[in-house]
Amino acid sequence: MVDFSPGQGSHGTQDAQGVPAGSAAAGEGSQGTPGTGTPGTGATPAGRGGPQAGPRAEPEVKAQVAAPAPAAEPEPVDVLVIGAHPDDAEIGMGGTLVKLHRLGYRIGLIDLTRGELGSKGTPERRAQEAAAAARVYGALFRLNLNLGDNRVEDSPALGRKLAALIRRCRPRLVFTHHGDDRHPDHRGAWALVRRAVFQAALRNLDLGEPYHLVDALLFFPVNEWVEPSFVVDITDTFEGKLEAMRAFASQFVEPTAPIDHKYFGVEDYLEAATVRARHYGLRIGVRYGEAFLADAVPVADPVAAFRRG
Repeated sequence: MVDFSPGQGSHGTQDAQGVPAGSAAAGEGSQGTPGTGTPGTGATPAGRGGPQAGPRAEPEVKAQVAAPAPAAEPEPVDVLVIGAHPDDAEIGMGGTLVKLHRLGYRIGLIDLTRGELGSKGTPERRAQEAAAAARVYGALFRLNLNLGDNRVEDSPALGRKLAALIRRCRPRLVFTHHGDDRHPDHRGAWALVRRAVFQAALRNLDLGEPYHLVDALLFFPVNEWVEPSFVVDITDTFEGKLEAMRAFASQFVEPTAPIDHKYFGVEDYLEAATVRARHYGLRIGVRYGEAFLADAVPVADPVAAFRRG
């Protein structure tokens, strides 16, 4: 197991917990370069119109039957998503995860906390829900580092430990939270992951794994509206996003929360996700979209990158 037990600079209370996430993504081939707007990604720079598109005649995404449980350890992937809490990845980029899975990319997830201070659900149930959600988009693994809910913050020691995991996973893309978010754990995750990605690329920093430079570090919003760097068309995978979110029944679906927490429970969160996806989709001329931010998006061929469809 990955050792995130208490130590210098670590808020963890036990070793990282691996949650079996189902079978590997189908195929090894890729279509285009994720996150750059190149053909095959469905990513369009914000503010650029794309062809008006509605849902295609494609079967609704169904949760996959779990394969034999993979080892509860990180492994090489194309895309690594690091969220502060279980369900953050699904809220922020669930449709994109389904899309990447369909394109044949290998996906891994790291949740930094168990969400134990949340008003609904228990850490044990949320872990089960996280594994079910990950099966919707074929994640190879889903780890929980148990850093402590409402205690996620940047530190050199935690940065090195997370950097070692990034080196083991060797992703092309890393996704994490947008830094300007009202939730302190989301802001802490943004700073911690930025540090870890930087440290993972330091050739002379000995972390027990070969250094690794990711192609891009990208950010997704959860609570705030943003002016995106680019928007991914999730028209064909939006139902998959909702299915992944519904896997977190204790958070989004069941009307069993205390009365003072029902004002934004049941189906309200799913409706909010729909409104947000419609807004960002309209920005690029499609039905549903997910917004992302980047420090800089490398473009080798501007003509190809800005092609409409």
